[in-house]
Amino acid sequence: MTQSYLRISVLAVAVFVTLSGCNVLQQQSTSEDTDIQNDMMMEEKAAGDHMMDDEGAMDKDAASQDDAMVAAGAVYNVATTESELRWQAGRITGAPHEGAVAISNGTVVVSEDQESIVGGTFEFDMMTITETTIENEEFNGKFIEHVKSDDFFAVEQFPQSTFVITNVESLVNGNATHTVTGDLTIRGITNQISFPATVAVRDGVVEAQASFTIDRTKWDVVFDSGSIFTNLGEKAIKDEITYSVSVVARQEAVMEESN
Repeated sequence: MTQSYLRISVLAVAVFVTLSGCNVLQQQSTSEDTDIQNDMMMEEKAAGDHMMDDEGAMDKDAASQDDAMVAAGAVYNVATTESELRWQAGRITGAPHEGAVAISNGTVVVSEDQESIVGGTFEFDMMTITETTIENEEFNGKFIEHVKSDDFFAVEQFPQSTFVITNVESLVNGNATHTVTGDLTIRGITNQISFPATVAVRDGVVEAQASFTIDRTKWDVVFDSGSIFTNLGEKAIKDEITYSVSVVARQEAVMEESN
């Protein structure tokens, strides 16, 4: 009787322990599942917050760009048929050569108060280089062919030159109204230049004139340069090229009326 009771007690204890173990495992499994679900929810929430932050940042960036455009003012289109870039260069002795390059495209950014310019971009079609002092057609053609070659502007490889205004400052004294600073790119090489300019904004039209001189060797135009080839003497070509630019730019509505 006692032994039978002991067997039953031991069996009961074993069953209780087994059931308890199952309950513990089930509770652990449920707890782990709950932890996984909580982790997933937290990750989804974090991802959502990150996405909202990114969208907010994008909205802020877009708003900043819009504010910058509003602050900068209106964009005027360059009237290419009314604008021109003229050049002058020559050897150490003799009369200089002169000519022109077409302004193929451009924009001018006008200040919000419509009283000045604050920026601009200009493209020059190097294929259109002309020389206006050589009257003989054959000699003129040979001269232009040489200027367009790799000895000078390498127009086949670099058909465009550009100028991008990076800063404009008002002047109080002198004939010029502003100092214009920007990046001039020739033959794929960019250098910063500054020059005085006369700028007027009236009735939706910008008119600007300026003259400036560059050292061509900074743009790798070194043919017959006296500063590089020191044995050329009077046959040397000056390093300086002088440019004179006249620009007319209009707002779109004024451009349409003028057409």
